[in-house]
Amino acid sequence: MTEFNFEYKGFYIEGIPLDQTENGHPEDGITYTSYVYFSKQEYDNLEDYIFDLCESYDSPEELKEDIPKKIDKYIKKHKLKLKQ
Repeated sequence: MTEFNFEYKGFYIEGIPLDQTENGHPEDGITYTSYVYFSKQEYDNLEDYIFDLCESYDSPEELKEDIPKKIDKYIKKHKLKLKQ
């Protein structure tokens, strides 16, 4: 149960495993929460993550598959221009 990080279109994603037993929900087992930052630099500078992209998943694979889709929707919704 280790955290993992990856980048997508310049966004920096941190996946954190959380044992739901500690939250009083042992039946949920381990979940994986996404913390998405606008860049690795913002992550390194301890800036706030993008709250709208904080999601909980049942597996790391599910998180890695779904978060890029959510980032794409976020980019479109907020009409963000990506740095090339």
